[in-house]
Amino acid sequence: RARITPATFAAALSLVLLPTFGGFQWLVFARREGAWSLSRFFGVHEAFWAKAEELGLVWENHVVIFSSQKHLLLAAAFILVLAGVFLASGREKRNVEGSNGSFALTDPIFVLAVGTGVLPLFHMHAFLGAGLLWISAALVTRSRSVFFGGVLAALLALPLVIWLAGLFSRAGFLAFEPGWMATGSTRGWLRFWLVNLGVFLPLSVLAVWGGIRRQRSDTLILALPSLALFVLANLVRFQPYRWDNFKMFLLAWLLLTPLVAAEMARWRFPLAKFIAVSLLILMSLTTLADARRHLWYRAHYPVYTPASRAFARTLDARTPRDAVVLAETDTNSGAFNTATLATSTRASDSLSLTGTITVLAGDTLSIV
Repeated sequence: RARITPATFAAALSLVLLPTFGGFQWLVFARREGAWSLSRFFGVHEAFWAKAEELGLVWENHVVIFSSQKHLLLAAAFILVLAGVFLASGREKRNVEGSNGSFALTDPIFVLAVGTGVLPLFHMHAFLGAGLLWISAALVTRSRSVFFGGVLAALLALPLVIWLAGLFSRAGFLAFEPGWMATGSTRGWLRFWLVNLGVFLPLSVLAVWGGIRRQRSDTLILALPSLALFVLANLVRFQPYRWDNFKMFLLAWLLLTPLVAAEMARWRFPLAKFIAVSLLILMSLTTLADARRHLWYRAHYPVYTPASRAFARTLDARTPRDAVVLAETDTNSGAFNTATLATSTRASDSLSLTGTITVLAGDTLSIV
């Protein structure tokens, strides 16, 4: 007869939490909208969720995040693979390069070092998370291969980081902003994170505390970079758009999730599994409450409508190859409202274009 072991139960908890996690946003939503019945709770509440950020509910449901930001999904996958390799290296209690101290090109550590080294070109938040994970693993495992892999990654990334720093040296980047998007006193900051992380917050503290007592090395490999990311993102705004720090918090959450799932799977008191599943449902209610709204929104407001694609093809055909299109746009909805988009018409098949378009080609300025 098949038996659910603590390891398989922990894996199942992690897999469910990855796409469904949310804090106590559902509680704020139900109270403000009076959505305590099933039909209203799982209904379409576009007006509420559209102003969620104004209410301090910044931890969006993961279905929305990963479906709209594929680069973040790939970054999360890379971080999890990197963490898995480091955990395996620590558990084996030996250097992965073998007794002769070689650093083979086919070693996973070498491949991941190269991947980390070029990561600044694709995702700076993931690079910061990966860099902290390398440092943590090198300190905890004391593995020569991890150490030299980290050095290789740093050497590859250094010129890219310097180049990117020159490109983004204007005002708005790297500003000291303690508290991130929380407002008010320390009490307000604590309430902000309790609402956004829900029961995951105390569970993560319990998991780290218990994990250090049982499996110190594994716990520290994951907990140290997670804590560093959390502290950094609460002190420094890395981009002009404040919400972008959320990507760092998400990576910190990813590293803590296996620890939380493992802690819940180890519970042996009466009704432990029932309580663990109940907490899992509690942490999934925000995404479940928002799922129908998300599906409704995608159906009624597609990012690129057939009409906008046809207009983009027309614009592509009528403008020179080196033309630059400037238009007012809201990148979150696909409808043009406030921000400015500058792009080559060669990518026009992926644009949503309406309204007045300013086309600049060489010294010629025209209005379409």
